[in-house]
Amino acid sequence: MGGLRVILIEVQFFVMHIHVKISGVLLTSVIAFTGVIAHATPASAQTYNYGNAGVADISVANGNVIIVRGDSGAQVAAVVNAPLVPGDYIATGSGSNAEVQFDGISMLRLANNTQVRFVNLSPNSREVQLAAGTVDLAELQGADGSPQIDTPSLTVRPNQSGDYRVTVLGNGETLVTVRSGAATIETANGSQTLAPGSTLVAHGSSISVQNAIGFDSFDQFNVSRDQALVSAYNSNPYLSPQLAGSSNLANYGQWQNVPGYGYAWSPNNQSQTNFAPYQNGQWVWEPGYGYTWVDNTPTGYTTSHYGTWFNNPNYGGWLWQPPASQTQNSSTSLASAWLPAVVSFFLSGNNGGALGGLGNLLSGNNGGSVGSLESLLGLGNSGSATTSNANIGWIPLAPGEQYQPWYGQNSTYPATSVTNVSNITNLYSYYNNAQYYRGVTMVPVSAWRNGNFKRLVVVQPHQLKQVVLIRGAVPIVPTTENLHYTSVITVKHPLVLSRTFAAPRFAAKAPVMTRTSFKTQQALIQTIASAHPKVVPLPPHPTKIVHPIYRPVAHAPIHVPSIVKHPPHAVVTPNPTPHPTPKHTPHAAVAPKPTPHPTPKHTPHVVVTPKPTPHPTPKHPSHAAATPKPTPHPTPKHTPHAAVTPKATPHPTPKHTPHAAVTPKATPHPTPKHTPHAAVAPKPTPHPPPKHTPHAAVAPKPTPHPTPKHTPHAAKTPKPTVTSTQIPA
Repeated sequence: MGGLRVILIEVQFFVMHIHVKISGVLLTSVIAFTGVIAHATPASAQTYNYGNAGVADISVANGNVIIVRGDSGAQVAAVVNAPLVPGDYIATGSGSNAEVQFDGISMLRLANNTQVRFVNLSPNSREVQLAAGTVDLAELQGADGSPQIDTPSLTVRPNQSGDYRVTVLGNGETLVTVRSGAATIETANGSQTLAPGSTLVAHGSSISVQNAIGFDSFDQFNVSRDQALVSAYNSNPYLSPQLAGSSNLANYGQWQNVPGYGYAWSPNNQSQTNFAPYQNGQWVWEPGYGYTWVDNTPTGYTTSHYGTWFNNPNYGGWLWQPPASQTQNSSTSLASAWLPAVVSFFLSGNNGGALGGLGNLLSGNNGGSVGSLESLLGLGNSGSATTSNANIGWIPLAPGEQYQPWYGQNSTYPATSVTNVSNITNLYSYYNNAQYYRGVTMVPVSAWRNGNFKRLVVVQPHQLKQVVLIRGAVPIVPTTENLHYTSVITVKHPLVLSRTFAAPRFAAKAPVMTRTSFKTQQALIQTIASAHPKVVPLPPHPTKIVHPIYRPVAHAPIHVPSIVKHPPHAVVTPNPTPHPTPKHTPHAAVAPKPTPHPTPKHTPHVVVTPKPTPHPTPKHPSHAAATPKPTPHPTPKHTPHAAVTPKATPHPTPKHTPHAAVTPKATPHPTPKHTPHAAVAPKPTPHPPPKHTPHAAVAPKPTPHPTPKHTPHAAKTPKPTVTSTQIPA
């Protein structure tokens, strides 16, 4: 270590000091044991990991999206940045959708009315169960994390980058469509590979393949998300795309090269009064991790659970330094780098003043134990807050500072110890960020237990008078209000979980991790809070903290796999196809039914040959107009007769009937445009007034015909003359 020795004193349980060697600069990462002075050597990367089973996060939540907690069964409203652990459920309501990121390049998207349970979130084996609805598994850079989707009928395992759509219908039937890429489908009949262009349908042991289902709005949502993520990753040369949530950083901040720290990201438009890390969000209880910060900002997931913050007024104020480059090489190392928050907790009085009752707690000999945290915090045996001026606060850790976990392996929680800091200057030497405005945040213990983080107490450095550092578990018994990700406690539209989750019918039959119940976790913290904490003096501090220097991670660009858009299944217009001219649609619609009849309605149109003007020869009264070449159709009168009297038998040319039948298929007529009326109406424009079908068009047109002989016909059919008065309308 080049002569640098780090001396750590563990106040209780484990202490981790992060030290990573990046191009000759050290970032300590050491774990010292209880009550022992250790001369630690640096690790090559941040290796703090108790083997907890992995975490996913919600990156999109539109509409009614609900999380059903695996440790308590509580239904809570989902929000962006909310963490998910094995055993949790997520469900969407009508008109809603969501996206859950396993990491930056592997995510699960849910369509409306969908229910999913997370079985395993280990970075090497991610597994979810789909009980109802539709999901899309998007893999942007290979089959990252070996993900799989289980349904009652089959298991889907992607083989490469792509989008994999899976649907479970109400009857248990499963539909799998590979929009891009290739996947292995495991069924009761064995396994097979599915490629784009078809949909596999499975129901029990029955398996079939059909044409790919149609491209819909959910597919469009998936394509849009893929493109947005890939564009953001390829334009960001500072981070690995595998870092969850990192795609949002470019839109909300900028990168700067800060001497002594390397590249760091700072939020846009920040000022001393409008921004500080870990102030816009809430503390939520998560099994296995205890109190976990859920940030309300779009970039909060990445900057709250990875890396550290520091303040440099010359570069705009607060800056975020990413986790070491080595931790971004794989999903496994990133899972190890994930932390519920990178802060240090403390207790203090109102506005940073003296903490009432602290004297009793600290009155024992050095290292002794007197009093209890329960009494110090004003908590009764039931854990309910009583009169107390106790506040709990937190300080964001700067690069190189000690991270001391408040949780343990397998949902255990270490005993709490306390250290009194009466000289605040000493605090600054341990926590550099405490000396800056908004670097220290507090909230009354009573507000914490009520899940109320809307009115935080921001303490200026000169206000701090007394601080009691907490090591080990945060000694505040969690309440049901601490299970919610927002201040809205009641879910407006609670859901009923699918019975499929309770039945052992899932294809993979994977055991779902059993979480320690919330009540058991409450009892554990209650025991710790009511015990006599060990009082430990402030340990000596290293002579110098070496700041790690961050250098960008080089990564190859990502390319979105092309998705083949199949038309929607609904063959919406197979029937209309025969009607080549939409203009005659009305006729087409009428024609099919009247076929048995001479279709008086259509015949008038036929004769309507709106502009019989082409009938230059009025001498053809014999209705030869029925012939394909109605030009001789000089006598529109016959048309009226045909229309007026369904019994067109008197017409020498029964060909009129064929017109009615032929109308749907204009093929026989030389002019396709007048499909329904053959050549009779080269210009279907006259047909528009189907309303005048009676003989409206017939009556006015005969007038131009010079042959008075048709008049008798008109007399025979007085109706046309009546309707003629309606033509103008």
